[in-house]
Amino acid sequence: MRSMIATASSMSVVLFCIVPKNKIFNELFTTFQVQVYIRRCLLYVNREATCNFIYMPQLISSLTKRILKILIIGTVLMGFVPLVAQSQRMVVSNARMNVVYLGVPNPINIAVEGYKCDALTIAVDNGKVEMGSDKCSYLIYPEKHGRMSIAISEKKSAKHLGTTEFRVKQVPDPEATVAGKMGGVISKAVLQAQEGIVTRLTCYDFDMRFSVTKATIAIIRKGNTIYAESLQGAVFTTKTKKGFQQLVDGDKVLISDIRCQAPDAVMRALNSIEFIISN
Repeated sequence: MRSMIATASSMSVVLFCIVPKNKIFNELFTTFQVQVYIRRCLLYVNREATCNFIYMPQLISSLTKRILKILIIGTVLMGFVPLVAQSQRMVVSNARMNVVYLGVPNPINIAVEGYKCDALTIAVDNGKVEMGSDKCSYLIYPEKHGRMSIAISEKKSAKHLGTTEFRVKQVPDPEATVAGKMGGVISKAVLQAQEGIVTRLTCYDFDMRFSVTKATIAIIRKGNTIYAESLQGAVFTTKTKKGFQQLVDGDKVLISDIRCQAPDAVMRALNSIEFIISN
């Protein structure tokens, strides 16, 4: 395995090294408690021959002169090989923070300095890629969990311009709600005004549609079930609303066994909803 280390001098020239992960290297970093995590960075050289990072999820916090000197000495003693990056500046934007999801279109935008978007070729090693709404946008469809690499090349010469990596995850389960709530106290009037069960995703920036396929509703009064119905879908039926008309203070409304179909065609079992009526 290999690790990446980057240090910057006062002249903004970046030393970019590929270093072996060995015991000496680990002890060196442990001694000075330096945590260097570089998940993915793209290095480019501009016209003034200065190197700059355009993407580094976790920046090196602060390095003292003493640590810098030791790192440089370690570079010489342990045979670290500095590499000079001469690739163009490349930007791959993804609003989901380096995560793509199975079974759904994942939008990304790609731009490379000095190239028109229609002069680029995009290839993935997991799933397929399609053009998006413009020449710089694409839709990624991964097919299996794990990771996916996107390779960017010049179309005419087939010159490789860069590669970036994404994590592949399953679409998360949504929350089942009624009146925007997952349970708790609710009035009879508010419950009667609802059309059915609504699913929602939290901590997610893109719209996804989940189709509720079934659910069970029960009204419980003093420990006894006075009404029960099986729904085929998310919508409350006329029968359901008539059942709600019987509600009095202290009744419990339990909506359980909720199932939905996700955009990736996988059936999901969702949370139950339990309300207590209080007018």
